[in-house]
Amino acid sequence: MTGDQVGWVHDRITPPLQVGPRTLMLHGSGPVPEADWRSRLTAWNRGVYFPDQKLGTRVVGREDLDEATLRTVVANRRGLALRVYTQEMLLAFLVSREDPYEEALTEVRRLWGDHPALAFFDRIDFDWPTQYVADPDETADAWLDALTVEEPEDAPEVEAAPESEAPALVARRSESGSGDHDFSGLHENGILSSHGYRVGRAAPRASVRRRALERALEDDALSGIAVDRRDGYGEAGSAERLERIAWSIAGLYFRGRRHPNDLTTALNRWAEDLEWLKTEYYSPAIRRHFNWPRLR
Repeated sequence: MTGDQVGWVHDRITPPLQVGPRTLMLHGSGPVPEADWRSRLTAWNRGVYFPDQKLGTRVVGREDLDEATLRTVVANRRGLALRVYTQEMLLAFLVSREDPYEEALTEVRRLWGDHPALAFFDRIDFDWPTQYVADPDETADAWLDALTVEEPEDAPEVEAAPESEAPALVARRSESGSGDHDFSGLHENGILSSHGYRVGRAAPRASVRRRALERALEDDALSGIAVDRRDGYGEAGSAERLERIAWSIAGLYFRGRRHPNDLTTALNRWAEDLEWLKTEYYSPAIRRHFNWPRLR
């Protein structure tokens, strides 16, 4: 298939198509040559960037793939979202006006997973199609195993530590509600654990967990996180901080779902807390900065 053929299909969609990613990067050819896609997407006012940049949306072909470059792509998005479309997925998106990622994750994999680039991602740190790139330094198993410790049902609620002074939130909850999440992955000194966030049978009650999430969002100093790990968390209350936290909780959920222990309690609480954060902090002004994680 050529770029002209793709253009012929696109140009016969009425009204003119205005869907699909606005900024992206291309990797490889097949079924359409990469150069043809680049010229066609540029003509449609899409921003097509160079592979060494840290953009979170990529389009991969079946041939001429540079595995070293793809490894760098994944490394640059550790702890964050990475949305990868095959060329076939992108064409389907443009023609149908429906994002293939709107389907359940199992259906996305069934429909589009037979692809050399996606098979490569499966072998490294990227759990496609969850869109979450794991951090290889995470102490996942040890952290998740601790979640199954029983706690007496009448255990008293643990009071949260006093909240420190923090600047006004850029993503402050709206009148109708909107959401945010805290996720620094599974690091022992990550943004979640350093602010007292825990789930599982031994976890505090919902009110305490959510105060911990608020502290993680509003903490300007991030004193509980090693200095060399603070890059990428953004300022207190920023969309960048919210994105990192949201995808961190999502990453815990995706990892926990595959854990050999029964983490039903933890999974339910991660999902509930993520939804609460979305309701409280994911305002219309924030939504244009990043897509909220989908757990199904």
